[in-house]
Amino acid sequence: MGKNIFAVTMATLLLMGASNAQAVAPQTLQWRDLLNHPERWPATTTVKNDLQFSQSTMDKGTEVQVYNVLPREVELIAPEGFIFTQTADQCTLVEDANAFWSTLTEDQKEVTWQKIVSDRSLWPGKVGLPSGARFQGLTLEPGEEALFMKAEGNSVFFTHPKSDMLLSANQNETDVFERARALAAIPKEERPSFLQTVFDGNLIDAQGQIKPAKKADYYIIYYAASTCPRCKIFSPKFVEYYNQNLADRDDVEIIVWSTEQPKTSILPYMREHNMPWATVDDKKALATGNAFRNAGVITQIPAIIVTDKYGNEILASRTAPAQTIAKAEQALLQLPSVIGQ
Repeated sequence: MGKNIFAVTMATLLLMGASNAQAVAPQTLQWRDLLNHPERWPATTTVKNDLQFSQSTMDKGTEVQVYNVLPREVELIAPEGFIFTQTADQCTLVEDANAFWSTLTEDQKEVTWQKIVSDRSLWPGKVGLPSGARFQGLTLEPGEEALFMKAEGNSVFFTHPKSDMLLSANQNETDVFERARALAAIPKEERPSFLQTVFDGNLIDAQGQIKPAKKADYYIIYYAASTCPRCKIFSPKFVEYYNQNLADRDDVEIIVWSTEQPKTSILPYMREHNMPWATVDDKKALATGNAFRNAGVITQIPAIIVTDKYGNEILASRTAPAQTIAKAEQALLQLPSVIGQ
């Protein structure tokens, strides 16, 4: 009996060891190691032969962007923007992947797409599209930057001053891995504020003037409207609490998120209640709201959401209509426990 238990235990340990070994990134990459692992792909590779296409040619040694690695070939983006394929012996993908892989730290090697999606501290404030992109009414030139909003599914979502739409591109069409790896090289507590980058240049004060975003550790999003009777009761209490407890806190940024249209209707209300905070107008709402909207959906006002500098929700007051004031007041009392005194 003891022998059987020992055998089972040893088998379990061997399986665990094998599982752990599989979880560790290989030091030397083979083609198979690149499949479904875009974090291991080099940004570019070179073709080994002269190529002829229907409307263009490509010289041997031309550097092209890596788009997708398949079991027997790799999809590449030509300088003209079209996608073509090459096999392992037709390009230097494996060599380039190993040269690139050897430059990364162990922490950087662990930056998978799944980790980027789940860890907002790895979200860059901006993202580039190395080969450019075309959208409805908008063309982004190669290397042009856009304002990063979120990573979701297999896509990177972003906004651009030239468009009033939320745009998206496949992760492979952007330089998000390169930017996330740069952040991974920084201790997590020292990584820059994602929300500061998003909000900077997009906030206005109660006078409608541009208000620089603070380099804050905590963001309090105050959902309110000038026409909301409950807000008129809660707002003076919030301002009083702020003046007594938060006015000298440079690590806290309060942003009034108006639920009315146009959003600038909130400005006279902010002046009336002496709110020294920031807000956004309708033009900037798209370029900011998507960065923290996943932190929670508010259906009743007044309400607040508190996030860290990466947009992770740490406190919220979601309530039924009859409880909003009480819950919002309760959230104020909870603030010291989540953002300190």
